[in-house]
Amino acid sequence: KKLATQVHVDTVDNLMEKSVVASAGQAKQRIRETDRWKAKRKAQKKQDNAGPGWFNMPATNLDDPEVRDHFRVLRNRGALDPKRFYKRSHGDSVPKFSSMGTVIAPAAEFYSANLTKRERKRNVVDEILADRNQKKNLKRRFDKIQDEKLPRRAKTTEKKRRKLK
Repeated sequence: KKLATQVHVDTVDNLMEKSVVASAGQAKQRIRETDRWKAKRKAQKKQDNAGPGWFNMPATNLDDPEVRDHFRVLRNRGALDPKRFYKRSHGDSVPKFSSMGTVIAPAAEFYSANLTKRERKRNVVDEILADRNQKKNLKRRFDKIQDEKLPRRAKTTEKKRRKLK
């Protein structure tokens, strides 16, 4: 015959084996997993604007090629002007929220800051490519890079020719 205390201990052990959570450590682990899952779900839900604190600024639309070009120019602006230094940006990151606008020159700077109709272009990329000085700088830099690469390219093609013979 079993004693009453032994029966009680046996039933507690049986119940613990059948329980979902076996120990406090495992319970904490499951709670952490569900918290991570909730955070992941929240992050997956994409916001379409920045909220009322940021005047509901819309999310950046990278599907538009013009927007992509604008950010590409901004990222590589250090290459555009060799005499100007720009602080390094944070990698290839594009802001989550952005909006494009039009620069309106103040009335006080009518003659100095205003562009003529001929100088105005559709976007930043077109303006940069239309600027003569900018074109000259870009062409000079491109030619310099090509001259550096040409001897290497000639060597590799020569090696390939020798292998084929």
